[in-house]
Amino acid sequence: MVNVHKYEEHLPIYKTDEKGGMHKQIGMILRQVNENAPDDYSLVYYPEYERNCFYADGSFAIDSPEIDVTLYHLTDEQLINDLTEFYNKVPKEELDWIIDEKEPSLTVIFAISLVLFGIVPLALIILSLVFIIKKVRKPYFNCYIILAVLSVLVIVSFIVVTSILA
Repeated sequence: MVNVHKYEEHLPIYKTDEKGGMHKQIGMILRQVNENAPDDYSLVYYPEYERNCFYADGSFAIDSPEIDVTLYHLTDEQLINDLTEFYNKVPKEELDWIIDEKEPSLTVIFAISLVLFGIVPLALIILSLVFIIKKVRKPYFNCYIILAVLSVLVIVSFIVVTSILA
């Protein structure tokens, strides 16, 4: 069994169909950074594996002890230089989301939700009430009432969902 955990980074590789529209993941390149030597790269080629070697979300079960992973050590110097240049050009944050799958902060999500589902509907309610009090023309009067009621429903729904998730 090959030790795949010695590799610090991994990056999926894709194949494009004849028309150039569909991208299908066909493998993974694993990278081990060496300080005093060129980086070490290996390839995992997915078509060599059965369906049971993949998780339900389609990702390759590289860390599963039941799967004997075959790694192809990449030795072409030009390819290694190109891969190293690519890895070094891609911002670290982009590689991090691929590997760590970090989620945005709950504070940020709550703040955006508060603006979209709290403050904006509240502003619409106030605007509708101003126009209703000013007694706008008859064809628009009912629209402002409906807008105010729907905005109240959005705010109530936001409060209910937030209290359930909290």
